[in-house]
Amino acid sequence: MPVMDGYRASQEITNLCTQHHLEVPYIVALTAHVSSKEIDDRCKQHGLRECFNKPIDANSLEKLMKKLKIIT
Repeated sequence: MPVMDGYRASQEITNLCTQHHLEVPYIVALTAHVSSKEIDDRCKQHGLRECFNKPIDANSLEKLMKKLKIIT
């Protein structure tokens, strides 16, 4: 992203929602490079609740979408 990275964008979204007393959305990252330690440390610190590696595992994505009631 040309202006800010995904970590910064999720932090900004979280901050704006908090300032305006809005529910913080369930933010999901899609990345080519992430380790389980990075998910635990950096992603969660910046408001990302889930992080998927590329290529996406369709079963994991479907499971998350069902959990969030996006699909049934």
